[in-house]
Amino acid sequence: MIEHTMYPTNAEYVQVAKALIVKYPFLKDLEGNGYAIAVIGEDASSIEGHVNVLHIQYSKMRPDTLVVKDRMQRTFAWRRREIRDGMTVEDTLKKYPFLKTPSGLCDEVDRMHSSAVSLSQRFKEGFTSIVPKVLELQRNAPLAKIYKEAREEMLAEDLPDSDFRAALILLPHIFKEKAESLVTLGECDADNPYPTIQLVETDWKMAFSKRVQVLVKADGVEVCRGIGVEEGILAAFSAYYVFNLAYPPYMKNTLTFLQHAIAKITEVGGKPLPITVTRVLNILC
Repeated sequence: MIEHTMYPTNAEYVQVAKALIVKYPFLKDLEGNGYAIAVIGEDASSIEGHVNVLHIQYSKMRPDTLVVKDRMQRTFAWRRREIRDGMTVEDTLKKYPFLKTPSGLCDEVDRMHSSAVSLSQRFKEGFTSIVPKVLELQRNAPLAKIYKEAREEMLAEDLPDSDFRAALILLPHIFKEKAESLVTLGECDADNPYPTIQLVETDWKMAFSKRVQVLVKADGVEVCRGIGVEEGILAAFSAYYVFNLAYPPYMKNTLTFLQHAIAKITEVGGKPLPITVTRVLNILC
């Protein structure tokens, strides 16, 4: 369906659901028409009330985190249905403004794929363990040479964080994918609708050595702002799930690797991992 349109309508989802049920009757819901999505305990009126509360909290200097968490959870199923039915990235962010932060995007993924350990923590710990191997495998890449020069000018205490950022930027090259397709420098917007990270700085050395300001964009709109490549990449990765977007072909292996090896997210009935991803996973993990 993603190959047909980025935002399938409810009618298109229903059409596909009906076709699946005809071919695989055991998938049919035992109640109703077999494919309806129920949002238990909520309706349009109650959702509107929750959304109003969220907007009031968003306008405050210090939102009540417990209230925000509660209302985001109450509207979660309804929101997922809206997005599946074709709500655009821009309209989703307008209606649910707490998704306009890196932490808000990560929290939404945690609602979708619950775990005892948060996504941000899994990402940090999982990727830290492979940083030395990524840097070693990519030591001769053009960007790796730039990082080596930058590294020589850094203080010892800054090296772990800088190595982490450098490994994230260099990871796509292991899969023969371009880091520049995920991370852009300066005011240059990506020429695609997929989540990308735009660095305010125009110098790779600065991006490696410091936590510079980043913008995450998707579908031509600004999703959120963050500090550092690491926060930007995690937010962009989360955006694929939050906005129900498929991985683009030119970055599919990198994102699939991050999903399975680092974020530990598995999909029910998912396809086997590509051979390329499996090989790299065996090398790095």
